[in-house]
Amino acid sequence: MSPNILLLGASGYIGGSTLSTLLKTHPSWNITALVRTESHASTIKSAFPFPNLSTIIGSLETPDILTTEATKASIIIQLANGDHEPGTDTLLAAIKSTATPHSKKYYIHLSGAATVLDLSLPLGAPPSRTWNDTDDLHEILKFPHSQIHAALEQKIVSFGARYAVQGVRTAIVSPPAVVGVGTGPIRRGAAYHVNLILGRGRGFVVGEGGNRFAIAHVGDVVGGILRLVEEAARGESSSSSSSALDSNEKADWNGEGYYFLTSAWGNPSKAVYVEKVLALLEKKAGLVQDGIDHLTGEEAAALHPFGPIMFGASLDIEGRRLGQKLGWRSSFENWEEAVEEEVDAELARVARGEKLGTGFGRD
Repeated sequence: MSPNILLLGASGYIGGSTLSTLLKTHPSWNITALVRTESHASTIKSAFPFPNLSTIIGSLETPDILTTEATKASIIIQLANGDHEPGTDTLLAAIKSTATPHSKKYYIHLSGAATVLDLSLPLGAPPSRTWNDTDDLHEILKFPHSQIHAALEQKIVSFGARYAVQGVRTAIVSPPAVVGVGTGPIRRGAAYHVNLILGRGRGFVVGEGGNRFAIAHVGDVVGGILRLVEEAARGESSSSSSSALDSNEKADWNGEGYYFLTSAWGNPSKAVYVEKVLALLEKKAGLVQDGIDHLTGEEAAALHPFGPIMFGASLDIEGRRLGQKLGWRSSFENWEEAVEEEVDAELARVARGEKLGTGFGRD
């Protein structure tokens, strides 16, 4: 029996790429994509003319529509705004009202690894530690609510644990900065650092440029989400009426359902990253000057509102749980190839005369 899936964020970078991959891998599954506009709905339907794909106009700010669609679905994939608490509350309430041990409800929520970001480090300095999603999970789930993403992550985990006996299964997927070109029909990603280097005509780092901010290829992020959705579909179709997590469930859910999504490469320092970008730009277009500028935090903020974090902060994570529990493996081992994808995409964007907004890297 095909699962009924509600997907939020289908017009976005990760959400659109996930929709593309789900349809390619499981064309018979019933998927409803919640999108904000008729224009987005039309674009998605034209790109993916699958009979089992439907679109609904709505958002995280339309509670009646969210409730109606979430009540129908057995698997809800929330890949839109991962910090939208009212919309998340609405989805969780709908799940609670319809889940039973005989009819499980799965909720997969896209958050971000900035949960473990240490803003006390000097800009341009390397990370002080590496976090992983198994040994460090207890510590991660005890962060103060002032930490980025922490309050809503803890709410979701607590909700799943509280209603596990009722058939509720939750998982949080948490990538670092996502790189590479997506496969969705509307947004395919944005390499802000590359774009700004092109705009200024010169490379830059913040401080000494020794910071490392973990990156993962969008293909790996989507691959990890797909693997969890497949496990949810397998669990949803089972006939077990266990009052707790079933012994035959391979994935971790609820209290242990927290997954860093990472690629199989070592993360470069920003200085090394920028050197690679400049070499590629020189080879492909000859549009930038030699040399790298060392900016202050204030100068980085003048380039982009989140510039000090995006270009000067450090974050190092390791995703273990997905491999240990579900045998998932990264498909991408060379970060330099991902950078080349982004350089090509940003050169094409500039050639089209397009301007980037001020998002946080998932445009």
